Amino acid sequence: MSQVTIKKIFPDQAQEWLDKRRANNRNINMETAKMYAKSMVEGKFPLNGQSIVFNTEGSLIDGQHRLTACTIAKVPFESVVVEGIENSAFSTLDTGKNRSLNDTLQIEGFIHGPVKLMSSMGSIIRLVYLHKYYGYAVPTKVSSRIVTPQVALEFLQGSQERATLFQKAACFAGPNARKNTFWTPAVAGYMYFCTHVVDPKIADEFFKNMAGIVDGRPNNPAQMLSEKIAAKDNNKFRMATKVAIGLSIKAWNNFRDHTPMQKLDLKVGKKNRSEYPVFSGLDVNKL
Repeated sequence: MSQVTIKKIFPDQAQEWLDKRRANNRNINMETAKMYAKSMVEGKFPLNGQSIVFNTEGSLIDGQHRLTACTIAKVPFESVVVEGIENSAFSTLDTGKNRSLNDTLQIEGFIHGPVKLMSSMGSIIRLVYLHKYYGYAVPTKVSSRIVTPQVALEFLQGSQERATLFQKAACFAGPNARKNTFWTPAVAGYMYFCTHVVDPKIADEFFKNMAGIVDGRPNNPAQMLSEKIAAKDNNKFRMATKVAIGLSIKAWNNFRDHTPMQKLDLKVGKKNRSEYPVFSGLDVNKL
């Protein structure tokens, strides 16, 4: 008979359970484990219903990344622990459809108006959260596990001003993002959010210039970014998010500082790599 309990798991206990892993468990992704560990150290890994699962033989069959994170963080965490599961049930783990971040935002009342128009809000929140707490705004394979619905809600609830700006960013991103280009809803909304944190007036000027309402400055960075987007419009090549954000930040930096640009590019390959731009004027404490 299976048994379900809620336990506070300490690092030594976590290691002991890891030693009981099934031999055919999947390999541990250390990037995932380290991300979880960081959240644990920062107290952002709450009891959320996910369980540590053992089979009838006492072998660990689910939860190895959370337990590994615990040993890295060297702090305890609470979890549901399920013991006595038949091995035949293993194939059914993690096969259900999880509630998305946007589902949660809608349920909690943060998404107003047409849901389709606001559908990028979750992706925008993830990029801004990663920038604020991890120093980069590039989504990874584990970013959805870092910025869980619970984490995103706490992030929004921490500031009404922040929540309102996210809603505006999502509304902006909906109609202004471009299909089949690097100016995706997530990138458009992220740029809207961050530039308005720096200076709303300059941000509005930046996007007006992108839209073609130019202010007459030579080699206009905003216009060059818009042309770059248009050039990719009919190109099936999908630019990496890291490059898309880097180009957008570079255009913003030059626009804000009134620095003309001869060319808008960013090299991220192994050879002749460009220095990745830092967001001009952005104080991460205000994100």
